[in-house]
Amino acid sequence: IEVQLLPWTDVRRALDERRAHLFSLAYSPQRAADHDFLGNTSTLHSSLVLRPGRASYPRSYRDLEGMSVAVEDGALSQRVMTDLPESIRPRIVATPNHRASMALLVSGEVDAVAGAGATLRWMAQSAHLEGAVEVPIASRPYALVTRKGCAATMADIAAVIPKLAHQGMLDQIAKRTLVAPPRNLLTLEQLQ
Repeated sequence: IEVQLLPWTDVRRALDERRAHLFSLAYSPQRAADHDFLGNTSTLHSSLVLRPGRASYPRSYRDLEGMSVAVEDGALSQRVMTDLPESIRPRIVATPNHRASMALLVSGEVDAVAGAGATLRWMAQSAHLEGAVEVPIASRPYALVTRKGCAATMADIAAVIPKLAHQGMLDQIAKRTLVAPPRNLLTLEQLQ
């Protein structure tokens, strides 16, 4: 087994080209129709990152009316915002990756960036976006997934997931590889 941490666009390409057999995805009903979910590995926390100094901050996707939001093309956050009623849907700016989304926020071209909280914290830190505000917006199960119809061939791997979760190994792996300390982001609670 070869494990790779890749940008979402590369993961999608590997799936389309049938080069990946296992991958991690946040759960959604649409994704469950397209893939076999083998077992939850962690929880994905979706967030918005906004520049500091706003009079108020959104607390849900439904609070984004009149805003422009950058999001990685194909990300679950994009789907959620696209499915909002048109009357409250923000202007969605699809980008090739989170780095490009964060660059639009830094330059002031968008009001917010949407995506996985851990990734956005990492990107905000890399972009030296001091004082930015992270707003947790949703949480979903994150799971090990395979292509539709391949679950039976992955049964041995699927059987190990609950054991690793019970031992805390999955949390340790996620913290070691996916979470950057939010040194330069503020939370809504810190602003109040």
